[in-house]
Amino acid sequence: MAKIGGKQLPASVVATAWPHMKFTLDPLAPTLKASADHAQSVGLLGSANLNGLYDLVLLNQILAEHGQPAVSSE
Repeated sequence: MAKIGGKQLPASVVATAWPHMKFTLDPLAPTLKASADHAQSVGLLGSANLNGLYDLVLLNQILAEHGQPAVSSE
């Protein structure tokens, strides 16, 4: 974080945040669409075609092999 943000977070902030972190294999594709829609609604972004941005075929194959539910790009 310090390398990217230029400042190191206090250890207490990291310790408090860590239990709330959830790691997932899901790239949460719908959140990108929602963010683009929000940016467009306030004039920060023109039209954006996000179709095909996420190719989840291989990920979903691996998830299926492990009995996990598929993730969606929509």
